[in-house]
Amino acid sequence: MLRYTGPYASMPAAYRWLFGPWLLASGEVLRDLPVVEEYLNSPVDTPAGDLATDIWLPLESPDVP
Repeated sequence: MLRYTGPYASMPAAYRWLFGPWLLASGEVLRDLPVVEEYLNSPVDTPAGDLATDIWLPLESPDVP
């Protein structure tokens, strides 16, 4: 899970980092499931720079002996 803070219009940069440098360096494997965004506040009463969104990346479970 990545917590992104900032305007929704800039969120693609967070996705590029998550699916690019982070995923390649992490050694994790994506599952064939959708990414989930959880909006933690509302643009109705929150300044764009303070908007918080959790981006849940579906990963394979590690092998458990």
